[in-house]
Amino acid sequence: MAVPLILKNQTDHRQDPHPNTTHLSSTLQEAKSIAKISLPMILTGLLLYSRSMISMLFLGRLNDLSALSGGSLALGFANITGYSLLSGLSMGMEPICVQAFGAKRFKLLGLALQRTTLLLLLCSIPVSILWLNIKKILLFFGQDEEISNQAEIFILFSLLIWFFNLYYILSVFTSGLNPSLFLSHTLLSSL
Repeated sequence: MAVPLILKNQTDHRQDPHPNTTHLSSTLQEAKSIAKISLPMILTGLLLYSRSMISMLFLGRLNDLSALSGGSLALGFANITGYSLLSGLSMGMEPICVQAFGAKRFKLLGLALQRTTLLLLLCSIPVSILWLNIKKILLFFGQDEEISNQAEIFILFSLLIWFFNLYYILSVFTSGLNPSLFLSHTLLSSL
């Protein structure tokens, strides 16, 4: 059984609940507890963000400088205008889910999930329009036409998987319920 960090009885603050343990062993035990909870979330985040790195690795293997330039420009554009927006908006749901789950208000959990999904779908419309016009935007700012063409091709294929990114919502939702259990299953299913 885990020992609370703050004792319930304030008068017993000088008494150690485990007199034989040292500060080092209790610190190591606490680190293990934190690692059990955080490891699935760390691995899920690494897998989620590795998509950009893998895309750049494959573009680098093409030995085409314009494809690599266009792909990295499109990836940066997509990260700034789309993925960060989606991630940031879905993170706003996390405190609501944690509090609703703790209060056992499961209807509020469902409402938060539905409203956040609707909000992100509505925000996806202008982002999609922006992505569809990336070539015009890049040319307006003086980018090379060949690189703009490659960026347009890359971001159009990224638009096809744009709605897969609603995974952010589910990740935030499930982490509010029980991070280690749900994210472990999510991590295994994504492999």
